[in-house]
Amino acid sequence: APIEGHNTTQIRFLKKGRALDRIILPWSLVVLNAVWWTLYSRFVSRKNTDEDRWDSVIGASVDLTLSLLLVFRLNRAAHRWWTARRMWGEIVGIIRHMVSGVMIHGHHDCVTRDVAIAWLASFGVATMHFLRGDTSIPPSELAGVLGLEQTKELGTAKHPPLCAGTNIRRALADLFDVDQTTPAGIAFARSQRLNLLEAQLNSLLLNTGGLERIKATPLPLVYVSHLRTFLLFYLLSLPYIWENSWGWATIPIVGLTAFAMLQIEGISQEVEEPFDQSRSNHLNMDAYCQNILDSTQYLIGQCATRRIRRS
Repeated sequence: APIEGHNTTQIRFLKKGRALDRIILPWSLVVLNAVWWTLYSRFVSRKNTDEDRWDSVIGASVDLTLSLLLVFRLNRAAHRWWTARRMWGEIVGIIRHMVSGVMIHGHHDCVTRDVAIAWLASFGVATMHFLRGDTSIPPSELAGVLGLEQTKELGTAKHPPLCAGTNIRRALADLFDVDQTTPAGIAFARSQRLNLLEAQLNSLLLNTGGLERIKATPLPLVYVSHLRTFLLFYLLSLPYIWENSWGWATIPIVGLTAFAMLQIEGISQEVEEPFDQSRSNHLNMDAYCQNILDSTQYLIGQCATRRIRRS
């Protein structure tokens, strides 16, 4: 489950969610390398060399370059995470607006209205399972919203959000259909309402497409591969540069430096995958879908209560 509801002290000392499993192997390699070289230098080779000159050269030519690469990597990964979060927020908001509009303006055909609302309520669940790469949707998640056959159709579709969107569009077209017998005023009002709902549905599908792009296009492999290779070789070289100056302190200093720099790369990997349910920092899409269902239920109840009072 995603991490939430922790105070500042809890977050500071929290182990879960730090993506330590992503950095434990390279960090261990760097620390073992530092231990080996320190022991070798202390007990086998006591030759003193002028590492200060090399330290200054690396500090000038490598540190800045590596820092910029890491910052850019983390910035792009965080941007992907927050963009995905924003798009999910827009999806929730658009569905609320559409359900409210259909409830208010679709009372002339309750059956078709309810079909449109059911597919709108299921859109979030379809998007969530599509982003997770699931090949089916458990019927229990849409029980009381869609029938078993409809849920199966949605879950087995090649593109479930598009399937839900098509059914929404079809239901809206039927709900606000006009013909020659429709009074001019009503026909105009229904056409205006249909155009507005169509525009909202298009925005809904565009946001889903944006989420799909985020999932399918991580940072280019050539950049990530170069950064990881560069970072690992840099950290492995530190004991050879610092040991003459720091002695036994080289081991903890290299360990802390490696942890700090590798953790930035680990964080980047973690937030670059906002839809991976196995990670602690994934987006809580279950909560977004539940929010959509709860909002739909509230709007239906509110509309029903108002009609009962009027009658």
